[in-house]
Parts: sequence; C-alpha cells; structure tokens
Amino acid sequence: MISNDDLKWILCVGGGRSKITIIEAIKSQNLKCCIIDPDENCLGKNIADFFINRSILDVDKIIDDLHEKKIYNKILGIIPYVSFKNGQYAAYTLAKKLCLPCLNKESLDLAWNKKMFKKKCIEHGIPVPKELSNDFKKISAFLSTKKKIIVKPNDTVGSESIEIISSIDDYLSKTFSNEFIFEEFLGNDLFSIDGLVINSKFIFQNFSKKYIRSDSFLTSGYSSNISENFINSFQNYTQKLISI
Repeated sequence: MISNDDLKWILCVGGGRSKITIIEAIKSQNLKCCIIDPDENCLGKNIADFFINRSILDVDKIIDDLHEKKIYNKILGIIPYVSFKNGQYAAYTLAKKLCLPCLNKESLDLAWNKKMFKKKCIEHGIPVPKELSNDFKKISAFLSTKKKIIVKPNDTVGSESIEIISSIDDYLSKTFSNEFIFEEFLGNDLFSIDGLVINSKFIFQNFSKKYIRSDSFLTSGYSSNISENFINSFQNYTQKLISI
C-alpha cells in the first residue's frame, strides 16, 4: 500500500456502474481518483475525489482541467477503462502528454487485434479457447456434438457484436467475413483483472466477476466473493500478460 505521504492521483477513464469496483480499489490504496466521463450523472462521480465531465477525446481540455485543479504533476497513472478504439488511443495520447506510464502504440494495436493477441498468448503459454475454422462441414460436425460456438469480430472489445451459434440454422442465418473469429464456447464464469501496472509490476489489482447484461451479450464487471486461492491461480498468467 502507498503511504499517505506519497498520496497521488489516478485518472480513471469512465465512471459507470461497471467501474465502481476499480474506483474503490484505487481509493483503498490511499490514492485519489479522478474520473473522466461525459455522463454527468455517472455513478462513479459520487465517490470520485475529482470529476471531469468530458469525453476522453477532449485531451487538451482535460489537461487544462488538471492544471486548474493543480493536480497536473501529482498523477501516478491512468486506467483507460474504455471500450471504444478511439477512446483508448486518446487515453494513450493523454498519458504521453502527461509523461505517464502507458501501453505503447504497438501494444495497443495488439490489444485491438484478437487474432494477433491470441497468437501471442499461445506463444507465452497462456491458455485460450480452441479456435475453429469457418468451414461449413467442420462447423456442422462441431455443432452436431451439442457444443456451441462463439463468433467474435477481430477488432472490438467488451463483447461487442459477438454471436453465440448453437445450431446449423443459426450459422446459416448469418454472414461472417474473414475478420471474424470462431471459437469453442466454454460457457464458464468470466472474470476480469484490472489494475495499474508500472515497469511491468502491478501497483494494485482488482478482480471482478463478469455478468451478461439482460439486453445483450455485452458484459459488465461487479465485485463478488472470489476466493483467495482462485485469485492466486491467476497470478502467473497476469504476470505473463503484462510482459507480452
């Protein structure tokens, strides 16, 4: 834990309901949290130490706000918890202008390319779901075993635009380009690991369980009672991930 004498600020992009656990994790480390969100009614506003009511795309105006609050030189890091591509690249630009540690552009490009990221995971010994060929005969044979297939666009995040295929009729009713990835649908619980990484080391980590929203396949993360043994089992994989 960081001592009170070293109290600094963390910028958190987004203050919606799914961000509450990460905001609480930030504050639990004796860090102050600045939320950046265009929604003036976002839940995170109520527990943030400072709230900037702007889009992350307004990089220069955000910097002006930080100067006005006199915390421009007191920021330890930024958590770009945003699910649209331009937003993450804008967060990268903000971090660079503030001289903060952040993913380099090559790592960002990798994060937005599921095929390349999956390849890197395999190279580093990180288990990933089995990938399937978009071939009618192979898809038919796989579905005949009563298993399901998850289809993902190659360049989106946050479970956006995914499809669950459970029958041949489902498959035939849709058209998928070569930019889609076909994987075995495991159907198990989904967890996420958030946190701040500096010099390839976690300053803090936050684990949360993901839930499928009732109106779509999009996921949101909420805190849950996760056993210490379960969390410890992820430590090796998280360290491998941040070294990619």
